[in-house]
Amino acid sequence: MAADAMTMDGFRADRINLRPVLAGLSALVLILGAGGLYATVHRDAAVGRLQVQGPFKHVPPDQIRAVAAEQIGSGFLAVDLDQLRAQLERLPWVEHARVERVWPDDLRIRVWEREPFARWGDKGLLSTQAVAFEPEAKDLVQELPQLFGPPGHEREVMEAYRRLSPKLAATPFPLQRLGMNARGEWLAYTSGGIELRLGQGEPDAKLDTIAGPMVRALGQRLAEVNYVDLRYTNGFAVAWRVPVDAAGGKK
Repeated sequence: MAADAMTMDGFRADRINLRPVLAGLSALVLILGAGGLYATVHRDAAVGRLQVQGPFKHVPPDQIRAVAAEQIGSGFLAVDLDQLRAQLERLPWVEHARVERVWPDDLRIRVWEREPFARWGDKGLLSTQAVAFEPEAKDLVQELPQLFGPPGHEREVMEAYRRLSPKLAATPFPLQRLGMNARGEWLAYTSGGIELRLGQGEPDAKLDTIAGPMVRALGQRLAEVNYVDLRYTNGFAVAWRVPVDAAGGKK
């Protein structure tokens, strides 16, 4: 508690009782010291329990534990949480991972899995977040549509498919595959095996031609069509399948 006093030269001075302050500082030092001792003792202490959470549709918990085992041997407080999270997110099916300590000695890992939107190329998948990844061959979902394109164009191709697919579903040219080649030209393939060469630019610009003149011109001869070239400003060109006779030769 402070008290006022007069000095010899007439100035007022405050007297402060330092005992409570010193007692508080001593307590703080004891707390910090205890915390430091706890950290020192527990840094090398083993992880008591590893909690693994997730949907486990494509990433089994044993796979998560195997990755974590490389880190947790260093001790509870010595585990590098960011490094472990990065290692988990390098697994093909892992979209995001969270790693945290749960006192006194548990480690909790939660993973979020990628949702496949389409196949990507011959060996990969494309997630709903437009991320291409390559799972094991047995995990490829064959029922999904197939998309393809140069690296960096995943989202562009996915959004184009989302726009085109429902519109072409109402025509004789339902979409099964869509992509872009190295020259930036769009290529589409129908469920009947017809190739549509859409050219550069927005593929949506060809929808009116496909749903109108193409349907009227080819509606009765779809089985004979090999590909349709729509790269013309007005109109399109058709390449017909070469008929094969009973002996296996071309007519």
